[in-house]
Amino acid sequence: MPTQHSAVSRFGMVFLDGIRLLVADLPPSLFEGAASSAWASVWFGMEEPHHSVVNGCPLPDTSVVVGPPGARCQAFWPQQAAPAQLAVAISVPAARVPRSWPVDSAWFTVHRVDADVLRRLRCLVRAILRRAAEHPETLEDQVTAAALASALIDGANALFVGARDVVFPSVVFTRRYFDVLDQIDRFIADRMDRPVRLEEVAEALRLAPRTVHNIMTMMRGLTLQAYVKAIKMRSARRHLLRNETCDLVKQAALALGYTHLGRFAQEYTKFFGEPPSATLARRSR
Repeated sequence: MPTQHSAVSRFGMVFLDGIRLLVADLPPSLFEGAASSAWASVWFGMEEPHHSVVNGCPLPDTSVVVGPPGARCQAFWPQQAAPAQLAVAISVPAARVPRSWPVDSAWFTVHRVDADVLRRLRCLVRAILRRAAEHPETLEDQVTAAALASALIDGANALFVGARDVVFPSVVFTRRYFDVLDQIDRFIADRMDRPVRLEEVAEALRLAPRTVHNIMTMMRGLTLQAYVKAIKMRSARRHLLRNETCDLVKQAALALGYTHLGRFAQEYTKFFGEPPSATLARRSR
């Protein structure tokens, strides 16, 4: 569930014999959610360094992220990281995940890997993406698709053969921080039509304001106020695009506690690159 900090994301998907290869060209963004219980994924950047933070852990150079089935994740590309970063994910059905993959965690985990092995896997991914772009018909051949899928699994498997250096906070640390984030989200959801202040969130959670601030910036890369604004802007966009009872920009603004329509329009335009009236007009068409 991406919350963009700027610009426009681009995604592509290649399907190979039940294996999914996702490629994403992303501006600074926030991602949060849980992996499907039926899949495991290996994520990595296509260039070094890759400026990302996963569950509070900045990615070291030459590292990958593993998403076990059903695992939770808070990840973000810092706002100061520019330009957009190219990342890929190799997703494998749970029944086909090799035993060497570290998929016994409830959280996405970060692993340092051998630079040469990762380089070879990146070369394979680039070759597959080129083929998908230039000769997509060749991937419809079952033998070819199965061979490429096996090569991807073997390439990812090679990352975890032998010693595995895990760079990750403790389970207790992670669970506590996710619990705090869940409480913050519930607090915001109950007050979408009102301002949300750091002090009142901290009081409701019985934490120090500094603790709330630190957890937000460590796990989400945003201050509480910046996150609240992002959530409200995303909610406004959903209203304008999908809510048939919302036929005026004013309705979307008031639902989120904005009484100054000019300020709402200015913030919306800065966030999405178009005025709310343009979003509403697109829904109408």
